[in-house]
Amino acid sequence: MSSSEPQTGQDWTNVERDQALDVYFEMYELEQRREKYIRRRYYEAFVARHPHRSVKALEYKLQNISACLVEMGFAPLRGMAPAFNYQRSLLPEAAARIEAIESLVLASANAEPSTPKSASITAIVPAPNLHPSKWAELARAEPISRKIDFIAREQANRRLGLAGEEWVVELEKRTLHDAGEPGLAKRVRHVAVEQGDGLGYDVQSFDVVTGEERLIEVKTTRAGIWMPFMLTQNEVRVSARAAKAFMLYRVHAFGDDPRVYKLPGALEASCDLTPLSFRALPRAATA
Repeated sequence: MSSSEPQTGQDWTNVERDQALDVYFEMYELEQRREKYIRRRYYEAFVARHPHRSVKALEYKLQNISACLVEMGFAPLRGMAPAFNYQRSLLPEAAARIEAIESLVLASANAEPSTPKSASITAIVPAPNLHPSKWAELARAEPISRKIDFIAREQANRRLGLAGEEWVVELEKRTLHDAGEPGLAKRVRHVAVEQGDGLGYDVQSFDVVTGEERLIEVKTTRAGIWMPFMLTQNEVRVSARAAKAFMLYRVHAFGDDPRVYKLPGALEASCDLTPLSFRALPRAATA
């Protein structure tokens, strides 16, 4: 997919944009309910109504909508990578669509996680790549008012977080065992369960080549690779203090066939961190 919108020589009309939003959110609702659908049929129906719009042009507009959702902190459609150079008027329209299905989004965020396939090294994928200037632009963007925060709600789903951590423990054990290190595999520990979740990481494992200790913080989402995640001050602090050993595992598409990418070292170096809240105490009065 190119980085700029396919050109047709005509701006999108309000009707076309509304119907593109219809297409996106009809598929989105099915996905939130975990119902199967055929994306191609939605594309073909839209192009039949608007023959001067190609499938490629429609898909780029849907990628713009994905970017709106990512910017607002919601899961976008799976496999629909965000394209961030969109008209700002699209953002409140996408926000209104999300608010209209608030109960469905909340139910999806709070739902019991499905049982994934056995962990395998084939689940490891490269981290997403977005130019730093684009993240900086998103950080400066005027926030859109919303009633719910999908990221915070999903991350508060302890059942989902625990399932993701257990999957990573299995992945680490299998990786070390397959590399001829069964002794190290037996020493992998789910420390968040054994010692509590205040350590700043969830799993203690070992480097498959050097045998050195690895401190793994796990973040899990049912959404795709582009979904942002929340970090605590303690996790950021521990990642800086133990940068050589620290690794964040971002488990995504959690369900039948999860994937994971890894961010090594200090989180301030590997992530763009945007403050969302502050702890405040009143200052002493001055004369």
